[in-house]
Amino acid sequence: MSVLDRCEKFLEEVQNHLRDELLPFWLTHGVDKEYGGYLTYLDRNGNPTGETVKTHLCQTRCIYTYSSIHRAGIGQGEFLKIAKQGVDFVLNKFWDDEYAGWYWTAQQDGTPLNISKLTYGHSFAIYALSEYGMASGDPRGVEWAVKTYEMLQTLAADNCHGGYYEFLERESHGLARERSVALAQEAYQWLLGVPGLDARLAVLDEKIPHALAHLSELEREEVIVNLLDLARTDHGVTAAEQRVRDRVRALLR
Repeated sequence: MSVLDRCEKFLEEVQNHLRDELLPFWLTHGVDKEYGGYLTYLDRNGNPTGETVKTHLCQTRCIYTYSSIHRAGIGQGEFLKIAKQGVDFVLNKFWDDEYAGWYWTAQQDGTPLNISKLTYGHSFAIYALSEYGMASGDPRGVEWAVKTYEMLQTLAADNCHGGYYEFLERESHGLARERSVALAQEAYQWLLGVPGLDARLAVLDEKIPHALAHLSELEREEVIVNLLDLARTDHGVTAAEQRVRDRVRALLR
């Protein structure tokens, strides 16, 4: 059998498995009819195993899959209905209204269990909600995908070294504030090593507002004092340093 023949045979097997086994199984099993969302611990016959913990990761993966199936033109709208009830459940039960972000796990009824936030799981929320938005036209899809992205940019982005923090406690905004203050101080320390006043001002314009977005007015004033202390030298302040100090004050206010 040639390579092409083997590939065609494999493709046929995969299509049959998808059409005749996987899709019918997940069309009739998995939905938690009592509380909403999805039961993902099932035996081979589709019966719940008794494990009822719901992970944000699995819930969003299911939303993505059901939405994607609908977008492929399969199911005459049934898969989209299943996706929608999953979105309703996730938005109502997994989002932290007080501190932002998605909880990691919940009980079957949606009561939070592990309230830490994992960046990995948030990326799946973006995938799932974007796919659902395209499948349904429901504006909540794009709205919450963007909201998740903005939360990551604000609370999880490592502005000092690049990339993202992977593990965040529930009150991650507090960690973000500490990082923002540290970043502002660190930024000024190396700022004077940037050649050219215009280049220094450009760095300030880019870094400071985003880094300090979640500081209170009092905290901003404290950072201004810290930054201005860093700007002082034993020999006074040059005209260029004064311009940098003025820009820092303007940005922080």
